[in-house]
Amino acid sequence: MQKHHLVTLTPDQRQEVDAIVHRRSTDALTRRHGRILLLCDTCLDGGQRTDVEVAQEVRCTARQVARIRSLFALHGLERALHRHPLARTTPRKLDPVQETRVIELVLEPVPSGHSRWTLALLQREIMARGIVDTGSKETVRQTLKRGAVPRTASAAG
Repeated sequence: MQKHHLVTLTPDQRQEVDAIVHRRSTDALTRRHGRILLLCDTCLDGGQRTDVEVAQEVRCTARQVARIRSLFALHGLERALHRHPLARTTPRKLDPVQETRVIELVLEPVPSGHSRWTLALLQREIMARGIVDTGSKETVRQTLKRGAVPRTASAAG
């Protein structure tokens, strides 16, 4: 089967990848990706190694070798070597102003009849005050976690 994406490293790139692979401070995943690129390089050995041979030498799957080759060919050396965070796909339920109002609510005294703020109580209160039309306890929890509200603040009152 013919490879769709060939890896052809320039001498500078090869030197950079070689230094990364041999540097002890480099994390294991980056080193593995570097070894894959070096073994797949068409300038060395004429690029005659198959994905399965490279995978056996690096101790990974042939699919991973193909994916690293593809990343290099489509996006370049940096993307093939290093992990990149995935883009956030779901929008946040609350905008920054609403998040601020929820955090301010937690810092207010607890309503009478309650010993502390609970997620359910906060959910009902933010809907009653018109901060949001609908919301879940999980949305409140994530907002408080992002806002870094100390646990002692939720017991203020």
